[in-house]
Amino acid sequence: MKWNFTAAKTYVLLETAHGDIYFSYEEKELVMKAPEPETYRKMYEDFSSDTDY
Repeated sequence: MKWNFTAAKTYVLLETAHGDIYFSYEEKELVMKAPEPETYRKMYEDFSSDTDY
């Protein structure tokens, strides 16, 4: 998937929401409001496969 503004914004929101290592239900609901479900799913897969190392 080629990233567009919405995809990049979703990834940044995921990164920010996971900043304290805990991804709460409220944070998930907030992040899921931004994109379409398919964009959220793809960005969550990308985010989950990335590491800090």
